[in-house]
Amino acid sequence: MGTRTHDVFVADGCIIGPASNYQGYIYDVAANECRPTNDRMRARWAAICDFFPDLVMGKTVLDIGAHQGFFCFKALEHGATAVIGIESNENFYRPVADALTILPVSKLEWIKARWPATDHQADVVVLLSTIHHLYPVMSLLEIVAALERSTGQIAIVDFPDEHDANVEQQGHDPIEYNLTVFDGLVRINFQAISIKTGYNPTRHLYILRKGAENE
Repeated sequence: MGTRTHDVFVADGCIIGPASNYQGYIYDVAANECRPTNDRMRARWAAICDFFPDLVMGKTVLDIGAHQGFFCFKALEHGATAVIGIESNENFYRPVADALTILPVSKLEWIKARWPATDHQADVVVLLSTIHHLYPVMSLLEIVAALERSTGQIAIVDFPDEHDANVEQQGHDPIEYNLTVFDGLVRINFQAISIKTGYNPTRHLYILRKGAENE
């Protein structure tokens, strides 16, 4: 029988985010394999699985707004040398922190913060399903500038446009979620090597590289 840590379980050598969670997954620590267990996470993984493994292999990874760690575990599965997960919401952070005290995961550092300290630069930064949580506190310019400081090579980012359901649900002004403005800001410090629709048509998925030529 597994040990319950809030809404994350540790059982049979696995960390389990129940399928009823936003991030439903099973991470087998010994095998270093993580699989999604609900449709939402399957869709999110399907949106990036073609390029994510190659980008993180042999790299350090920083996942900002890591929720309950799915993409942290996926980065480890696909050969990241070290991963830092940053999560500011206690309801998301604490269950994983508790699980990791029971079943430690080497190469993973799990931190409670809104944004990492300046000494937490990584080769690859992941910023998925996070901007609409940061935006009330940080402007788009501040987010992009902080993103530029945090990554050494690659950033994987999705941007919710004004039609995204989360913008309305959180009471944000849709006018503020201007894709043209965001696109212009990221191109100040990055070259966009890929832009595609993410797991739904209102999320715009960017793969950004420092110092690369546009493809």
